[in-house]
Amino acid sequence: MDKSNRIIEYNVSGNDRMARYHYACKGAKTYIVIKGSARAILNGKAFILTEGDIFNAEAWCPYSLSLLEDDTIVREISGVGHEPDHILPDPASCIDVDKAEIGAVICKDEGIYRFKEKGITLLLKVGRWQLDGLREIWEFRLKNGYRLAFNDRSDREGLYMIRGGLFRVEVGGKEYIAGSNGDDIVRIPAETAYSFTALSDECVMLDFDVSCHLFRLLEMVEAARDYFPEKLNEQAYIDYLFEANKVVTFESFEKEEN
Repeated sequence: MDKSNRIIEYNVSGNDRMARYHYACKGAKTYIVIKGSARAILNGKAFILTEGDIFNAEAWCPYSLSLLEDDTIVREISGVGHEPDHILPDPASCIDVDKAEIGAVICKDEGIYRFKEKGITLLLKVGRWQLDGLREIWEFRLKNGYRLAFNDRSDREGLYMIRGGLFRVEVGGKEYIAGSNGDDIVRIPAETAYSFTALSDECVMLDFDVSCHLFRLLEMVEAARDYFPEKLNEQAYIDYLFEANKVVTFESFEKEEN
C-alpha cells in the first residue's frame, strides 16, 4: 500500500473558489496559507485565513475555501486513504467569526502544544485526533548549527516544508541546501537515513507525517522532569519511552562542532 501523503498547490486569481462546499467521509485534509489570504466556511461559520495559518478539515466536516487576493498560494496535504469528496449545496446562511474561535485553525507562530529544549522548539500544529489517528503535524524550530538526524527504519515517505531559514539536508549519502527558494518541499524516500542541519537563524520546518506518538512522548518527558528527573539520565528509561511511543526513526539531535 502507498503510504505517501499527497500535496497540491493552489495559486489562482483573487476571489476564486478553491474548494466548493463539501465533505469527505474518510481522511482529513490540511491546508496551509503560504501567501495572501483565503475565506473558509466550516459548518456554517465563515472566517479569514492569512499567511502561515493552518486549517485542518476532518472527515464529515462540511467546508469550502475561496482565495481572496491575486497570487494567493495555498497548499493542501491529504493523508493516505482519502476518499472522494461529497459536494453539497452552499449553506443557506453563515455567520462571520474570528478564526481564533475555530478549533480547526492554528495561526502562525501558535501551536496546540509547545515543547522547548536547548536548541529546538517543537509546536504541535495538528493533533493525531484530527488526522484519523494516523499521524501528527509538527513545526520544528532549530537554532543555527543544530542537526536533527533520522535512521533508515521508516517504511513511510517523509514530507517536510521549509518555512524559514536555510537547512543542509543529507539524504542517502547526498546533501543539498533547502530553503533558498522559499517554502521548499522536501520528500524523503522510505527506508532512507537523512538529517536536517540549521544553517541560519530562524530555521523553521513543518513535518507533515509524524507517525510516532510524539505528543505523548513529550508529555511523558515533562512529567518525568517534574516527578523523577533522574530517570531521564537512564538509557533504559529512554528506550522505554521510545518503544512505548513507537519512535523508530529518530537518531540524534546535537549541535555541530565548527
